[in-house]
Amino acid sequence: MTAAIVFLHESIHAREPEDLTTSRVGGLILHASPSARRLILLAVLSALARAPLEASSWQVNVICEVRFVHDYRWGFLIKALLRTKLMPDDELLCSILERLSNLVDRLNSNYPMNSYEFPFATIVRFVNKHLPTCSSDRVRPAIAALFDRIKEALTHDLVALKGYSEQEAPALAATPDKWFTKKDRTAIELIVNHA
Repeated sequence: MTAAIVFLHESIHAREPEDLTTSRVGGLILHASPSARRLILLAVLSALARAPLEASSWQVNVICEVRFVHDYRWGFLIKALLRTKLMPDDELLCSILERLSNLVDRLNSNYPMNSYEFPFATIVRFVNKHLPTCSSDRVRPAIAALFDRIKEALTHDLVALKGYSEQEAPALAATPDKWFTKKDRTAIELIVNHA
């Protein structure tokens, strides 16, 4: 977790934050052992679930709140880690899915379409790619739980931020992919196919 936090701060001041090879900490993370990269990925996903949804701007003379700064900055790290050869097994996929379940309420609620600022679709595609090599008996319940959490998060969004009634929101949330932009909608469709 320390490596992820230091990377976050280094990324804020980097000229090209999306290129981890130009970052001292990013380079060390990418060249760490596979087990260390797995642990860092899981630590980032856990920390992201606890990160505030707004943070004060670090730029001088900018009077505003920078929304989803953690999602954006740690998103670079998540994508880079998923591109390394992590050799996922049942345990890693289940751990990723559990942490992803805790992140689905971090949606950017726009009307009519929502989106995720962290790389939700990239994570789902990674899991989907490696499902054939894993035990469906272990992973399938985690996928079903993720789908249920997405519907819960969307139900809350529809009531709290979009003005729908508590009676109609669960029925609308039953098909959550319809409420997301194309990239995330496609990822949710993958989840639905395995739930």
